[in-house]
Amino acid sequence: MKYRAVTMFLLLLLLHAAATEQEQDESLRAFMIECRSAIRPGDPADFLMSRYRPRKDLWAQWMIFQNAFHVSPTEKQAARREIQAVCAELRRGRAWPHRQRPRLRLPFLPRPPEIDGEIGSDWAGALELSTCYRLDDPAPAERKAPRWRFGWDREWFYAAGEFQAEIPAKSPEKPWEGTCAELFLLPSLTLGVCWELLFPPDRPPLFLLVRDNQFGYRDYPEWRRETGIRSAVRRTPDGFRFEAAIPFRILPNYQLGNAPEAGQILYLMAVLVDNRRYFSPFPLLYDSHNPACFAEITLTGPNEKNNKKTSKQTNPDSRRKEELIHEQN
Repeated sequence: MKYRAVTMFLLLLLLHAAATEQEQDESLRAFMIECRSAIRPGDPADFLMSRYRPRKDLWAQWMIFQNAFHVSPTEKQAARREIQAVCAELRRGRAWPHRQRPRLRLPFLPRPPEIDGEIGSDWAGALELSTCYRLDDPAPAERKAPRWRFGWDREWFYAAGEFQAEIPAKSPEKPWEGTCAELFLLPSLTLGVCWELLFPPDRPPLFLLVRDNQFGYRDYPEWRRETGIRSAVRRTPDGFRFEAAIPFRILPNYQLGNAPEAGQILYLMAVLVDNRRYFSPFPLLYDSHNPACFAEITLTGPNEKNNKKTSKQTNPDSRRKEELIHEQN
């Protein structure tokens, strides 16, 4: 009688565990289906969703999870773990509180700053940013904030930064695996091609022209042999600083020789990589390549009349769609 009671108790536990597991699977399945329809371009989670869609290995795991294939219990459990991990990452994106990208106005600099690694009075009037967010953390970081400066004129986009940072004794081959300043300049959300500029303190800068899409990052080396970018980097007692002048003519939307004008819009991401720790003046989710986190930068002219011009270099319909998505969420 005693053994029969124990057997019944164990059987009830197994049935309860199976029912609980089935409920969890149904919850995961419903969430994935919801994400496929709810996550749209401009949503912070779309960066991951766009990378999940073309993955054949993930599709196979999803089909196993859906019981479309006859597999062993071990394989089914592995597929369940994979889908659970995917859902956990997507939930972070869905819960990310910064639903709208930062929108800033970029001052016109009547006198170009000298690119010598010494950030002085020649940067007067530039846009200054000193907020600091760690990657994947929506709250401001508790650390000495990097100081960024930005400006523009008819030929150049100017950038500078001064950082307290830990510089490794040995410089890694990939600057983003050590310490460096990193800039992304994207002239159009529709085009999706941007310049990725890296300024490490202990080696020459690295400039990449990349297309960031659902298939990953593609570099176009033939476009970056002679960029015309001027830069200077200097070590400091507690870190480093850099200055750079990027010619507008190398940006995809300006390669026909058309000069930039007040009212036009660029998209910018700025990142300090501090010994593999990522910090940005803008809230940053998942990766520094996430375009939903790029700041919208409006070029402003030397007078208010120029400031009211609208840009013809971005897609106003896509911007309105993005705003509607944020309003719905």
